[in-house]
Amino acid sequence: MSAEPMLEPVMTQQDPIDLLIAIEEASTTPIRPEYVEGMAIVPPAPNDNHNDGAFELSFQFRAAGHRLVGMGNGYRAAHKDGTTMGPAHP
Repeated sequence: MSAEPMLEPVMTQQDPIDLLIAIEEASTTPIRPEYVEGMAIVPPAPNDNHNDGAFELSFQFRAAGHRLVGMGNGYRAAHKDGTTMGPAHP
């Protein structure tokens, strides 16, 4: 007895942005899910120490000439074919 091979994908590829939106919508509290190395994670909510560190890092990048760095900006990194590599939140 032999089984027929599966010729169709079991799970379709989902755009990470759509996945993060679904996670946000399913949560009863405000969260900021992130997509890191192929995995969706929900880090703990930032506190004052986090915000202070993020501001310092942002300031250092801007002082070095990286003008697109700021607070609260979200960017999407994409492959050449337009699929999402992952969102980045400085």
